[in-house]
This record gives sequence, C-alpha cells and structure tokens, in this order.
Amino acid sequence: MPSRALPDTFPDSIAYRILAMYGLYFFLLFTFIRNTVFEQIDDVWLDEMPNVDRIYNICMEVYLCREMRYFEMEENFYSMLIFIMRSREVAIKLQAAQGEGVGAVENGDRSEASPRSSFTTIFSQGTISLVHGTT
Repeated sequence: MPSRALPDTFPDSIAYRILAMYGLYFFLLFTFIRNTVFEQIDDVWLDEMPNVDRIYNICMEVYLCREMRYFEMEENFYSMLIFIMRSREVAIKLQAAQGEGVGAVENGDRSEASPRSSFTTIFSQGTISLVHGTT
C-alpha cells in the first residue's frame, strides 16, 4: 500500500516555496481587484469637478515658472496645488467661489467676480496665504 507522505529525498523547502507562490498569486489578485474597484472611487471627485479652470491655471503657472527658472515662485504655486489636492474641502470651496464669481458677472456686480479676490479669500482661511500671481 503506497504511502501519501512525501519521500525523504523531497526537500522541505519546496513546500514553503509552493506556499509562497500561492501567497504571491492571491496577493497580486487581491491588489488588482482593489486597484480596479477603489481607485475609481478615489478619482470620482476629480472627474466630476464642474469647472477646473483655476486648478488648470495653477498647473500652467507651475510649468511656466519652471520654464522661466523662477523656482521660488514655482515652489509657491506647487505648494498651492498640493494643498488643493490634499483637501477636498478646499477644492470644493475653490469651485464654489468660482461659481459665485460667474453669478456675480451675470448679475452685473463685477466686484465679486474677480478671480483674484475669491482665490485670496479661500487661501487666507487655510494654511497658505498666497495671493494669486505673486510670490
């Protein structure tokens, strides 16, 4: 009657290698499933933003400051961009302030429509108190 045990010549390390391969397989499968499901959830707020002109302008200012070799100004704009992207509340406030400016132009009141004033108001409440366009 044949025995189901491993022969003595079979090294013990092979069993651990097989378990490691299965573990790696399940880890990669779980990572793939997690990235496909949860990455989309995290990016929804970026994809659904109604008007991203200000964020786009900050990105362009970072690029232009780098091209012109104004590294201190680039650092300020980059820190502004990082501050916006880390905090969803700031991004929402930025969008809301932009909407107020558009409504003010339609109503004929141009004092509230200035993007510089609303941009400064939002960032003076946060940790960054930079005025749009200055160092």
